[in-house]
Amino acid sequence: MRVVFDPNEPEQIDLVGKVIAHLDRETQSLRDLIESLESVRVHVISRDLTALGEALAGHQQVQAMIDNIQQDRLALRGGLAKATGLPLDEVTIREFAELVDDKNRRELLTRREQLSQLVIRARQLSESNLMLVQHSMGLFQQLLQCLATDDAPASQYAASGQLSKRHDRTLFQTEC
Repeated sequence: MRVVFDPNEPEQIDLVGKVIAHLDRETQSLRDLIESLESVRVHVISRDLTALGEALAGHQQVQAMIDNIQQDRLALRGGLAKATGLPLDEVTIREFAELVDDKNRRELLTRREQLSQLVIRARQLSESNLMLVQHSMGLFQQLLQCLATDDAPASQYAASGQLSKRHDRTLFQTEC
């Protein structure tokens, strides 16, 4: 049995308030995550390893906060399932919004849309950062292969920009 919420019922007002407060926490955590991902991106591009280490430490803190919020979300969904009579797997913001008055419905759906947009942005940044790191690792592996093997081309460009014959020894062999 579905419960239709009465906007004048104190218990129901409290539940709507809890949902809105939780959505606000999720929104802020996603903003923090996006800021963290942007910081990581900047430091990967600039190759500032010290700042990158600090950014990654901050990112881990944000991720820990998000993990806690996810646990709170599960508990909130359980409370909503009990209060609404909906099965746990059907308790969503959209479903809950359909049970409340128009003012709260608009508020809930607006916050849900904000969250959706932030999730999309965080996902894009995360995927972009992954590609940057993979590209950097590929370049580094190619550099190591070129320096450590004799598979390098027979000629190479000198500092002057002229094509010259490659030396027989690699940089590692020359230095060691």
